[in-house]
Amino acid sequence: MEFKHFQPSDILKPYVRHYYIFESDADVEFEDTVFPSGDMELIFNLGEGTWESSVGDKFFKTPKIELWGQITKPLPIRSKGRHTMLGIKFFTHSAGYFFSDEIGLFNDRISDFGDVIGSPAKTLHMQLLETKDPHKRIAQVECFLLNRLIGGQKKSFRIDKVAHILTSIKRNPSENNLGAIASRHGVTCIS
Repeated sequence: MEFKHFQPSDILKPYVRHYYIFESDADVEFEDTVFPSGDMELIFNLGEGTWESSVGDKFFKTPKIELWGQITKPLPIRSKGRHTMLGIKFFTHSAGYFFSDEIGLFNDRISDFGDVIGSPAKTLHMQLLETKDPHKRIAQVECFLLNRLIGGQKKSFRIDKVAHILTSIKRNPSENNLGAIASRHGVTCIS
């Protein structure tokens, strides 16, 4: 079993905590529990093995491209077979820059990323399967993330604006006039 971490490029450091590649040549079955970290993850299964996660009392096979929402409670998992996985661990605040959906929808579950964004995820998965060099795989993932980031710049602007508004309110908790706050930040306040 081998687990390697890779640091993101400078431009993605504010969004990605790290990348990792997990490889296991042992054809064994094991169970484990994943504990909450608060971060979302995207995991590309590139090996022959299967993963299952628990929902209630039952285990269900995870998709080949797993989008892990924020896990808020321990999650039992089990594995069978040989594995190669490439994971992207996003900072808690940054996953929203890359996805159109409200990220809270994904909490405490593993979704099929191919169903979430469609063909771009499936295309990247196929490219990763065709490439064996770990550094080239990371480069492909970075290119994908940069394209998603550039495509979501309008959303980024809104996220940054909300963050700035919340910071200003936090700085001065006595400020409770929403009209004044909205005006100061160029937002229309509907009464």
